[in-house]
Amino acid sequence: MSQPQVKQTPDELIALARAEHKPVATCCLFSGGNDSTVLAHRCREHYDGLAWIDTGTAVPGVETFVREYAEWIEQPPDAEQAVVGDSRLRGR
Repeated sequence: MSQPQVKQTPDELIALARAEHKPVATCCLFSGGNDSTVLAHRCREHYDGLAWIDTGTAVPGVETFVREYAEWIEQPPDAEQAVVGDSRLRGR
């Protein structure tokens, strides 16, 4: 016989995680793809910053989309976070 599952909202789960782990800051890693676009929008009140990492493999136009979308949800990516892992910084 299976146990009944207790359902919690995403907001409740985030509150529980914050209470348990007490983060100094939180960040949403945003690729510009469909899944992270929904997550960045849905959870925009729960993180301190939005980060996009340019790995050098994105399709043309992704960086522009990421920056415009971040502005639209009022979570502009931090300039330092936005270049972390940038392939151009590694001399590729």
